[in-house]
Amino acid sequence: MTTRFLGLCVAGGVLLLASGCANPKYIAATTGAPGQLKIVYVDAEGGTGVIKCDRAEDGKLSNCRPMKVALKGE
Repeated sequence: MTTRFLGLCVAGGVLLLASGCANPKYIAATTGAPGQLKIVYVDAEGGTGVIKCDRAEDGKLSNCRPMKVALKGE
């Protein structure tokens, strides 16, 4: 398995654990840079959000937290 795949699996698990029995969420996109991973999710009601995690060199994620995102229209 690749590190990216493992990171996505762990990230998906983090989202499931974070949501508990709340609205289901799915991963719409991910983006990463050395040392971090950002996960864009969509919930069952159409709401979106971003979770940012620190990523170790071996691909393990830690310190996952929701990010505040402000979208501005033109």
